[in-house]
Amino acid sequence: MRSLLMIRFVSGVLFLVGVCAATVPANADLILGGTATFTFDEALSGAATPLNNLNAVFTGTQSRADCLDSGNVGDPLDSQFGSQKTITFSINGSTPASIVGRPNNAATTLDYDASNLFSSWSAGTDIGAFLFGGEQIGLQSMTRWGGDFTGVLLFGDFAIRYSPGRAGGSLSGLVLTSNIDFADATYADLANINIDATAGRLRITGDLLYSDGLALLTNDPTDKGVRFGSFSIDAYTAAIPEPTTSWFLGATALLLVNRRRQRSR
Repeated sequence: MRSLLMIRFVSGVLFLVGVCAATVPANADLILGGTATFTFDEALSGAATPLNNLNAVFTGTQSRADCLDSGNVGDPLDSQFGSQKTITFSINGSTPASIVGRPNNAATTLDYDASNLFSSWSAGTDIGAFLFGGEQIGLQSMTRWGGDFTGVLLFGDFAIRYSPGRAGGSLSGLVLTSNIDFADATYADLANINIDATAGRLRITGDLLYSDGLALLTNDPTDKGVRFGSFSIDAYTAAIPEPTTSWFLGATALLLVNRRRQRSR
């Protein structure tokens, strides 16, 4: 009887090990933080959309009202090569700051296999102008744009998500979504990317192309795919122990306890 119980117990543990190993990538890395640098070319953006003036950026915890205030110059802009402006945002961890009026300051939820980034990146639900859910890299970020329209527009609390259906040609399938005012809006498709995934670090560089959500501003679908800048992601990571190892150690401990109980009886 005891032998039968032991066999059933071991079989159950092995089943759980198999399930866990099948659902969590081996050698997974979890993103803890880092920086995301964007260079916006106002000449390129102005040629395609009414947005031709990046007049403020906010890298901290300024409220939505502060970001909209035209009297608030925001944080300094790094202007390069005339109309190009470079800004750097922080990559959020799993528990980003709570910001007034900005409930979608995105958490980073991505854990991935460095040997094959996209196969282990859970995809979102893509409906063109919006990309919902999936794992993401969240950025503490806000940009304020003006142009040939009244008022200003905010784009920010960005998150990088994955939509495999978008991949093809120069497109990677990675999408920069804006999560202020119009949450989950597809702001830019990331194209011509280079990936460098090593122990403790993930780097991704490439170009920014207008995506469906931003192209709606012109009511001209041909604006989709127009290049308006570049980006660089530099994230630091921590390895997640392989689930098979943790399950094996737990199963071994339980077996030892069970055997000791049997002997004491």
